[in-house]
Amino acid sequence: MQLELLFTPVKIGRLEIKNRIVMPPMGTRYADAGGAVTRRMIDYYVARALGGVGLVIVEAAAVRDDGKNSATLLGVEREDLIPGLRELATAVRQAGARVAIQLLHCGRHARTSVTGKPVVGASAIAGGKEPAPSELSIKEIGALAEAFGEAARRAKEAGFDAVELHGAHETILMEFLSPLWNKRTDVYGGSLENRLRFPLEVMASVRRKAGSDFPVIYRLNGEEPVAGGLIAEEAREASRLLSQAGVDAIHVSVGTAGPLSTAASAPMEVKQGWLTHLAEGVRQVVKVPVITVGRITDPRVAERILQDEKADLVAIGRGVIADPDWAAKAQRGAFADIRRCIGCNEGCLSGLRRPEGVTCVYNPEVGRERSYKIRAAAHRKRVVVVGGGPAGMEAARVAALRGHAVTLYEQESYLGGQLALAAKIPGRGEFGSLIRYYASQLPAAGVKIELDFRVNASFVEDLAPDALVIATGAKPVVPWTITRWTPEAVTVNDVVAGRAEVGQRALILGGGLAGYETALLLAERGRQVRVVEMLAGYKEHPILEPSHALLLFSRLKELGVEIFSCTQVRHARDGVAVVSHEDREELLRHYLFRRPLRERGFREFEERRETTFGDFDTLILALGADSEQSLAGEVRRLKIAEVYVIGDAARPQKALQGVYQGAEIGRRI
Repeated sequence: MQLELLFTPVKIGRLEIKNRIVMPPMGTRYADAGGAVTRRMIDYYVARALGGVGLVIVEAAAVRDDGKNSATLLGVEREDLIPGLRELATAVRQAGARVAIQLLHCGRHARTSVTGKPVVGASAIAGGKEPAPSELSIKEIGALAEAFGEAARRAKEAGFDAVELHGAHETILMEFLSPLWNKRTDVYGGSLENRLRFPLEVMASVRRKAGSDFPVIYRLNGEEPVAGGLIAEEAREASRLLSQAGVDAIHVSVGTAGPLSTAASAPMEVKQGWLTHLAEGVRQVVKVPVITVGRITDPRVAERILQDEKADLVAIGRGVIADPDWAAKAQRGAFADIRRCIGCNEGCLSGLRRPEGVTCVYNPEVGRERSYKIRAAAHRKRVVVVGGGPAGMEAARVAALRGHAVTLYEQESYLGGQLALAAKIPGRGEFGSLIRYYASQLPAAGVKIELDFRVNASFVEDLAPDALVIATGAKPVVPWTITRWTPEAVTVNDVVAGRAEVGQRALILGGGLAGYETALLLAERGRQVRVVEMLAGYKEHPILEPSHALLLFSRLKELGVEIFSCTQVRHARDGVAVVSHEDREELLRHYLFRRPLRERGFREFEERRETTFGDFDTLILALGADSEQSLAGEVRRLKIAEVYVIGDAARPQKALQGVYQGAEIGRRI
């Protein structure tokens, strides 16, 4: 497919952009504790600009110190922040892109623990676990509008080409526009015109402070898909009125807190371009460019959106985190070389909850662009990598790019390890794109791949490599206490790989990602599934990424999967299981999908701490994994200069940690 439109220029106001690709604002946690720009942040954005993005919109920056939800939220609220912002803007422009910055006040989502000041909002309505904010007075509303204008002035002074007003995702601007969060009875509440009054006053302030021709983008929710939220028709009318007021482009997104908090960063289960219909609706009523966003990872999908006239520009967010050269590779037609975002949210979205900030599950260079460049090795070595999972593949790729002679051995007939199994789960097929990326990049880097090859110590001894990387993964835990009574029990790996026959009624011991996803796989195939889980519920599982968990458990509920939390199986035999629980009230309180317990097969639950339910014909074990270290033990006697054990072979872990270990070892050899 020819990319006829994606690389044509476009104008936002007076600002000409070389192509239709936008890097949207995404938080990183790379600012310092005072909200100032850091070298790490500059390097991160410069890499994406060098990679061919037309417009970089720098992450949200607080317009006032009471509007922050994190100490490391970027700031534009003080004059002393301008020099760092200027350095960032200058560096991005010199790298070939236009650069804007998003202006933000978190409203009711600000944190007193961060700002030391009271939390304010459009109305005194609490959201989630946060206390209700103080409702802004009319005088305070005017002062906040002025703060946005001053922030725009500072951005212009720092050399940014444009600003984006963050009026989506339950920020203060969206609070005023949303009928769900704006319950005011004065001129700022009620009708759409009243609810839009504050955003229009902010726009007027920006024009006064930054100039009538300074480009302004407005980001808003195309709808709020919750009861009582902003509907699409109102969002379109708000966009029309904003454009009439001088906004130069509309950036259409979706994002709400609460049950749909993940919508702004949809996981892989959601199709590419899932929000383009909202952008198309806005585009029909405005005369300014419209930017669409929503898990767009394939350049051909982006091109189709433009050709179908659903939007004028396409925002590629997590896609350019995963591969900063996304645009350049797309322009030269090297689609297979793009390290496509798989929508796992493990490094980016979850990274915002970690001190180190944003990362990527299979791009370890994110946030380390300067220090983590691949450099040629001083001496070429013969390297053997055993295991073709994510850790082994990344170690092999990096080592080969550094000039080493690398051979990778995999005992299965395919690459990927646990990722290959994960890709078989409904909605998780994009793990396959990660495997395909490595399958193409490893030979291109010079890695020799040997599949269906089981390596032992004597073989390694004969090879006598300079360096040995053991990435043999992990094996499922199969307790003898279970198999003693039920020798026919199978593991989740057996089920997902198709090595085990599963009857109509399955009992899965253990939750976690493997147990719950296997339950989904079987339920989608029409099986009746019960899961017995020791923990109080899925939120106790640190390995469950929240956005995926939200959709996963919603689907399990729809399919009628029965989940028993706070419960252990004492023994299971002949289709009957005896379960116990530590505390009946705890079980009832955390029971995920409530129906009368007697309907679930429980008997005399009220009188006994040990309960029996039966009628299962397949027992499936999802009890964790143990590292496969047999080869590591065998090669200890060999005289190999460098031996590394990484990934699950070192300890069971997520793909994110495995890939990072592989990247580190590949650079160390």
